[in-house]
Amino acid sequence: MILVTGATGTVGRHVVAVLKAEGREARALVRDPAAAPGIESPRMSALVGDLGRAVDRAAALVGVTEIICCHSALFNHDQQTVAAIDGTATEELFREAAAAGVRHVTFLSHVGCNRPGHAGLLKAKRRAEETLMAQAVMDYTILRLSPLMSSLRRLPGLTDDATMLQFGDGEALLSPVSPRDVARLACRCGRIESLRGEVLEVGGPETYTWRELPALIERATQTRLTCWRLPLFVLSIARILVGLFRPAAATVLEHLEQLYREDYTADPGRVGTIFGTGLEDLVTWLRERDAAPVVTAGDLDHPPARSVEPTAPEPAAVEVEAPARATEWLREPAEEQPDDSPARVIEPPAAEPEPEPTVIDADAEAAPVVAPPEPVADSEPEPVPEPEPEEGEEPAPEEPEPAEEPEPDEPEPDAPAEPWGRHTTVEPVPEPAPEDTSRRPPVERPAESTSRVIDLDP
Repeated sequence: MILVTGATGTVGRHVVAVLKAEGREARALVRDPAAAPGIESPRMSALVGDLGRAVDRAAALVGVTEIICCHSALFNHDQQTVAAIDGTATEELFREAAAAGVRHVTFLSHVGCNRPGHAGLLKAKRRAEETLMAQAVMDYTILRLSPLMSSLRRLPGLTDDATMLQFGDGEALLSPVSPRDVARLACRCGRIESLRGEVLEVGGPETYTWRELPALIERATQTRLTCWRLPLFVLSIARILVGLFRPAAATVLEHLEQLYREDYTADPGRVGTIFGTGLEDLVTWLRERDAAPVVTAGDLDHPPARSVEPTAPEPAAVEVEAPARATEWLREPAEEQPDDSPARVIEPPAAEPEPEPTVIDADAEAAPVVAPPEPVADSEPEPVPEPEPEEGEEPAPEEPEPAEEPEPDEPEPDAPAEPWGRHTTVEPVPEPAPEDTSRRPPVERPAESTSRVIDLDP
């Protein structure tokens, strides 16, 4: 049995849909009792509980052999709750799972959590990773995700289709990944032996800067944006002031500030090599707006009715009369055919013309028979006899055949001979430095944005 945590979240509900479609036995841990009926199916059960409670974790682990961790407390929670759920509670879940005999855990982490100096969500994810790696009796696969496409739409300044806020120079890179793709990959990690004990960074198929996002959103939504670019310190001041009244909003602002300061990318080539599948691009996801398939128990018991159109009637056979054929004569009368078979007229084969007789005139003079000329063989020319020397005259000595002189080696065109008396130093031509593609995979860049840009960043 598979345990899914965070089953009602952005990625968790896609994982539930994939497991239902594959018919795998699973259990979903949810906090909202009203969400349980929509998750349950013949092979999918729902357990209402809190991951932060040890009693609920113990009930969820009964009979479980694999765990897919999709939970996260980034949105609508303060810093203490994020550290408790993504950090402490997750660590306790891994320890209890190893003791309960769980064989494999797929943990959804975040790109950059292993970098020093981070706090909040990234620090909690790193603590959970270290605890999972320390469980020697349990296999694991850690998927470090780039920012989710759904998370970008929930960040401040990106929730409106007509206005967009950007902070800083906007040159930081990010590879947004679709939550549907993450769910498909997470459901397959437990079945791939090469991923046991591996940490894999997962990003979308394209890498962009923050400055290029307005053009993508315009292309997907077919609307013109007004982009406001503000200095990054404005975001820092806003985070401090908002934190005095709304700690949960300050947590999101802190995460957004980290995204603007550093690159959060991943290589999609490795994901395609391991899983053999393509990934969804940002424009496609924005057009669909994260339309996750939700399957309920009622849908499985009563499938939707299908209207089947009747088959079109076959066209009636058209009787075609045989063309009349005139027969001049018949060698034999046609045999009578039985009534159940159609009458057939057999035409005789065409008579071959008789050869004309050959007439030989005996009075005519016989023409002389000329034999064909025999082929003349190619005869070799007779050698001319050399004149014999007269008596008392010595024969002339035979002249030796001149020896073939070796052809002089022609100098190569690329290596001209150096002039006499001085040395020529040929400086090597420096090779062009290779382009640095470590930060950005080569992808097709978006077209120039037609949005109105108001730049307030000096």
